[in-house]
Amino acid sequence: MPVDQRFEATLAAPFSVSGRGLHTNRFARVTVAPAPPGHGIRFDVAGAGAVGLSHENRAPSRLNTALRLPDGTTLRTIEHLAASLSAFGVDNALVRIEGREMPIFDGSARDWCAAITQAGIAIQTSSRRMLRITQPIQVAMGQRFVRAEPAAALELDVTCESYYAGGVQAWRGSPTDKVFVTELAASRSSGQVSRLWTFGPVTNRLMAPLLRPIGRQTAVERTGEPAANAAWPDLPTALTDEIRAGMAHPRGEPVLRGVRPGRAAIQIGPWVLGGARFPDERVRHNALDLLGDLTLAGRPLVGRIVAHRPTHKLTYAFVATLMQSPDAYEVVEA
Repeated sequence: MPVDQRFEATLAAPFSVSGRGLHTNRFARVTVAPAPPGHGIRFDVAGAGAVGLSHENRAPSRLNTALRLPDGTTLRTIEHLAASLSAFGVDNALVRIEGREMPIFDGSARDWCAAITQAGIAIQTSSRRMLRITQPIQVAMGQRFVRAEPAAALELDVTCESYYAGGVQAWRGSPTDKVFVTELAASRSSGQVSRLWTFGPVTNRLMAPLLRPIGRQTAVERTGEPAANAAWPDLPTALTDEIRAGMAHPRGEPVLRGVRPGRAAIQIGPWVLGGARFPDERVRHNALDLLGDLTLAGRPLVGRIVAHRPTHKLTYAFVATLMQSPDAYEVVEA
């Protein structure tokens, strides 16, 4: 969001885009339109009804963030648009969709940012109400965790281990509109080629040497490598049964059917097909997804969000736990 934004904002004009989904490979048409103050971000799906962007409306889904629609179906892969709207400080918008999954484009948020920039931002008359973190709160699962700490503005501090390339990647900063566009938006969803597609035995043998991870003992010596963020052991995780149920993966839903070169960063061992856009593209996309998933809180956050290897379901669990912990935040006017 813009650093000094005190009032709610919407788009100055509507825009429309279209494309295929990452998981379903189905085509969708999307129009994002201005909305009045207090409206929030709402998704209106043709034939399925409208729903607000909230952790209460989030639906379990694998490798993406989805919303449960009034007819019982889901709208998948909303996180890239949600992150882009958040970074540009858009509080109110009506998103109309013909389809059940948002377009993935090239796997990044670059096209969403371009469309928002062209549409423009309109500042509204209502004061912005935000969630300010008042005390640390954390959700951890093994080495993965998301933690919020008090801070004067929204800050992200994200690390991940680059298993195949060796070492730790880190991105730390405030995701303002300018920072988001220049540092995060172009980073892409990624996956190992061996996990995306099935090959025959001959191809598997030929590819095996390429898929071996580069261990620390054989990697080129790195200087100044960042340290991985660590969970606070004295800040325990207490998930309700309802939140745990929301973290389960549904059976039978299509996954990664739309992956193609040009729609994601396809990794072959430590290499990216066609080249990486950033040396640390993976952690930058982790930060992008984290920002999008944090919008499930329903209001802009003010606080420092620290995470290591965050996933969509872990961030959902964090947001849901935060919203059930009134001592950890307060609603304030910007």
